[in-house]
Amino acid sequence: MRLFYLMRFANLMANSAPNGSRSFLADQTTSSILRTLIPTLGGKVITNVVIPTKDNKYIQIGHIYLTTHGIFLIESKNIGGKVLGSDNDEHWVLYFSNNPNDRYQVVNAVKQNQERINALERLLGIEDEIYNIVTFVKADVREIHSDHVYYPFDMKKVIYSTKDDVMYTEQEIEEMYNTILDIKKNPILSYEQYVDMLGNIEIKGHHKKREILKLS
Repeated sequence: MRLFYLMRFANLMANSAPNGSRSFLADQTTSSILRTLIPTLGGKVITNVVIPTKDNKYIQIGHIYLTTHGIFLIESKNIGGKVLGSDNDEHWVLYFSNNPNDRYQVVNAVKQNQERINALERLLGIEDEIYNIVTFVKADVREIHSDHVYYPFDMKKVIYSTKDDVMYTEQEIEEMYNTILDIKKNPILSYEQYVDMLGNIEIKGHHKKREILKLS
């Protein structure tokens, strides 16, 4: 039985690893939900954008939802089991059973997603304006103490709750969309190229991002 859990865990980790293939179920679920929001909230969705880092590595961004009501960067996880932790923990703990020996250290997905947000905000010339959202399709996350972790349909409710906010104009959203789309279509090969490009990006006026509450 323990071998079964180890094999299952290895398979799930491979699917969610930064340099591995992304989980089809998690990504498709997020994409489907975002498509249902567009008729009401408008906006544009971009997936799988890669940005280089100064240590010659790359940050891969799963889903970006750009709307006049706010910008949402969504990381989708397909891992199973039960996850425990909080926003401030260096790592989270994953359990596959009630056996205390069947526990594993996994990445703090909120902190990981914040690194992606920092890179994207720098690219767009903004600061502290992007919502950090992490969704788990299969895991039990009731014991993750976070304002950023949701089940997929709770994520939909939270994004929809911003419908009365106006943070950006349609033109601003179009400009940011084109900037990100240009990176996706023409990947930056080095961090030096990325820095050179940032020098041509105009810093925009900041918008107030309101707090979105974690659903009970």
